[in-house]
Amino acid sequence: MIRAGTLVLRWCSVADCGNWSGFKPANSTWDDFDECGTAPVVIGAIPDQINEVADVGGFDVSPYFAEGDGDSPIYTATGLPLGATITEAGFINYDLTTPITTDVTVTLSTGINPDASDTFNWIVNAIPDGWSTESDFDWLTETGNRWILE
Repeated sequence: MIRAGTLVLRWCSVADCGNWSGFKPANSTWDDFDECGTAPVVIGAIPDQINEVADVGGFDVSPYFAEGDGDSPIYTATGLPLGATITEAGFINYDLTTPITTDVTVTLSTGINPDASDTFNWIVNAIPDGWSTESDFDWLTETGNRWILE
């Protein structure tokens, strides 16, 4: 920053903020304008998820990000299992319908480059059918919400 009388020059390079903004004089109509803001960052890993088909619920991924400066933060996700959606505020709702193992990537955009992303693994298991065999050919059956080895 160079100060000359009432003129203040601010310089931001491409390396500083990923875009170019030249200088701005103090006491101008641009006083609150600064292209070099803080970009969003990942501050913690989103934990892996394990569910079963027909599970219903949700969880918030926004605590795993520092939103930085910029316009309203917008969260998006790729790789979500069928029956799962993400809100722009970072809440994942789910009503799971299909067994799958997938990598889900959540991205936070605030209008300042670069975006922040984190990937977690989501396993959706099939619902047991009530009968299965063990290696010694014993049978498992579900009775009154309990599994019994017969």
